[in-house]
Amino acid sequence: MEATVSQLLRQQLAVRTTTTLTIGEFLQSVNEQGFGLLLIAFALPVLVPLPPGLGAIPGIILMMWGLQRLLGRHTPWLPQRIQARELTPGMTQLLETRAIPVLERMERVLPKGRGRREPREWESRVAAFVVILMGFLIVLPTPFLNTIPAMIIIGIGLSYVNHHRILMWTSVVTGSIVFAVLLVTVVLGGEMLLDEIREEDLLRSAGPSPTESGSGR
Repeated sequence: MEATVSQLLRQQLAVRTTTTLTIGEFLQSVNEQGFGLLLIAFALPVLVPLPPGLGAIPGIILMMWGLQRLLGRHTPWLPQRIQARELTPGMTQLLETRAIPVLERMERVLPKGRGRREPREWESRVAAFVVILMGFLIVLPTPFLNTIPAMIIIGIGLSYVNHHRILMWTSVVTGSIVFAVLLVTVVLGGEMLLDEIREEDLLRSAGPSPTESGSGR
């Protein structure tokens, strides 16, 4: 049975007790699961309802990583300056005492069995496309619209981390429905707004009514 990401992390940290570990080496060690870790890390802060505009930066970053996976990358790209940075002893301790135990609890909660099978490549790319859509919704300057897309991205991140097909497809279908509903809502709302604008323009172009003209004399 393939090692979980928490086991991979513990192995890496155990090997690196006497040597340094860079962020790039860390992401390479977990391969595609690195995408899941980064998606979770950047979507978690967006779970809190945010005022318009504050979700732009994490939303754009999430869209960037979704696009990378959609185009076939198996390890997330980061600028070389960030990849070369070493994990400090404090960061390593934080991973061992906080992050890894949380991942282990999540792994215990996720159903085992058939859903635990590794998704096919095209399934992972479909999930990445949904990450792009959810990131776009987070970027939109719509008040408090970020929580549901962030939850869906976290679900996809967990499915990458734990190779969980059922969780991946649950998140993909939910995200597709959310995007479709919001798209229809925006289109219908836009049409209603355009109708109101047209009616106002017609009233202005028609000029004052005879009653209003007579009362003004």
